[in-house]
Amino acid sequence: MQAVGQLASGCAHHFNNLLTVINGYAQFLIGALGPDSPLVRDAEAIWKAGERAASLTSQLLAFGCPAEVQTRALDLNDVLRDVGEMLHSLLGEDVVLKIKLAEDLGMVKVNPGQMEVVVLNLATNAREAMPSGGVLSLETANVELDRAYAARHPGVEPGHYVMMTVSDSGCGMTPEVRERIFEPFFTTKDPVTRAGMGLATVYGIIEQSGGHI
Repeated sequence: MQAVGQLASGCAHHFNNLLTVINGYAQFLIGALGPDSPLVRDAEAIWKAGERAASLTSQLLAFGCPAEVQTRALDLNDVLRDVGEMLHSLLGEDVVLKIKLAEDLGMVKVNPGQMEVVVLNLATNAREAMPSGGVLSLETANVELDRAYAARHPGVEPGHYVMMTVSDSGCGMTPEVRERIFEPFFTTKDPVTRAGMGLATVYGIIEQSGGHI
């Protein structure tokens, strides 16, 4: 997975350089054509596509390249409270959202914005697994991981952790899909409309924050 991340971040850097030129010329073209030109909508479509591509490369960088982001100690419960309203809008009326927050939850040192991205991406993935509706549950807890657990999960050190559990009543996934869910661009949906970067971004943020998923 580390090698995949390095490849993804390397490609993202090159794409960023190209997109800077493409988006710059697209904006210049929009201004030069003017609002009355029959071609301005085509130029705007180029610019919007470039912006979407730039967003995708930023997710690739989050997956494969440790970013210099501002972190601070925070209560993960506060993050879930803050995104609660957005989650209701994202999930729709046919998905019930259940949030169970632990009392006296330990603090974690992370970037608040990145943690919101983690929650929203996981919720989006859960929503797509429940096309006919269902239940999405978010739960926080203080946990202690012992040496036996660490031995079964390479990279995990024994100790005290804050855990966030995200579960849904969706269709689940096969073992083959589960093995690949954190790969960049892997998706079981239409690749034209789904870039397959949601869970890869989650993986990158959690790993860079010193956590595990």
